[in-house]
Amino acid sequence: MKRLLNIQLLFIILLISVSAGAALHNGQKYKDWVSRCETASNSQVCYIEQNLVTGTDIKQRLLGVQIGYYQKTAIGNFILPLGVLLKHGVKIVVDGFEFSQPVPFTYCDKGGCSASYHLDEKMIEMLKKGKKMVITAVGTNGKEFSLPVSLNGFTQAFGALTSE
Repeated sequence: MKRLLNIQLLFIILLISVSAGAALHNGQKYKDWVSRCETASNSQVCYIEQNLVTGTDIKQRLLGVQIGYYQKTAIGNFILPLGVLLKHGVKIVVDGFEFSQPVPFTYCDKGGCSASYHLDEKMIEMLKKGKKMVITAVGTNGKEFSLPVSLNGFTQAFGALTSE
């Protein structure tokens, strides 16, 4: 539980601290990934993300994947819609390899439910070399659902995020 709180705290610090992503510019595309930079407390905060959405006219986010980098630590934030069973958490699989035990959800708000996870060097290398990440959660009907995330462009996006 303490480790989970530390990860949550680190992700919050990441979002309100100065980012190392000096080479990153808001809205810059890296194939299937895009950079986001925001100003918070007079500091620029940058991260890379990919969103899966439904529909063409009214877009609703099914999954948001955000990767931030702060003090040489990568944090992944996975945002799923409301209506997931929180106790099951999120499974993260890259090219058939499951990262860890399910990642617990840390909070829910009107934008969805978030699960944050510390991404170590081995995981980052898997993401760089991988083709597809699959995020799996359990809906309120008790059935698992999986959402694919393309890793096309991840290496370049993460490189820009971590360059100084």
